[in-house]
Amino acid sequence: MWPGEDTPRSDVWRTRLWNAFPTWDAPARAKIAGRLAFPRWHPRPRKLGRHSTPAGLPEPLRAPLEFAYLTGWRVPSEVLPLTWDRVDFAAQVVRLEVGTTKNREGRTFPFGALPDLKALLERQHEHTQTVQRRAGALVPWVFHRDGRRIKDFYVAWHAACRRAAVVRHGTLERVVRPALIGRVPHDFRRSAVRNLVRAGVPEHIAMKLTGHKTRDIFDRYDIVSERDLSDGVARLATFRADTAKRRTGNA
Repeated sequence: MWPGEDTPRSDVWRTRLWNAFPTWDAPARAKIAGRLAFPRWHPRPRKLGRHSTPAGLPEPLRAPLEFAYLTGWRVPSEVLPLTWDRVDFAAQVVRLEVGTTKNREGRTFPFGALPDLKALLERQHEHTQTVQRRAGALVPWVFHRDGRRIKDFYVAWHAACRRAAVVRHGTLERVVRPALIGRVPHDFRRSAVRNLVRAGVPEHIAMKLTGHKTRDIFDRYDIVSERDLSDGVARLATFRADTAKRRTGNA
């Protein structure tokens, strides 16, 4: 498989080039494949302003996307519209009211039980207070750009994925992490489901935390990898070994 082979809409152009130039060797194909790996539907990266950081995402986007990764909540409809009146630091829970979610049901996430999430919200609260003092106005949003609500983040997201996926060699780009091309923020929802299941959280509790109403959708997000299968077989081997020891001891 050539670099960037999993980028669907570049396959057509790649195939046409290979047919037009069948004598190209593997290094030449790899270079061209890297240049073709940029999905046609991606907006081209642009300068993102003073919030940009060389490491990847602009600073204002890191907190909401980390929140989405930890909670599994939907970024556009549940994370970005979140306001401070839904965050209860006394009870250490964050709530979504009935009618504000996709399935129209309310939701509660006890962030006090998750240190990373608690620290994130405390940092964001401190940052918001700083912005309010500087602007002389209240900021209702938990996640914002200097007090302004975050609405469009896809350009910054795709640009960050692109930077993380390629290595530049002069004017050429080589795709070294093709799995990052085409990633979307909704993938954090799948990651959260998988993390909850692998942590041993009962599925009905995990569904309440992430807001999955039906078991079919939840199971679709709980992707089983080869590592999961190997872990399952390893547990089976341990169980059989322990059983054999008990039988030997009883004999």
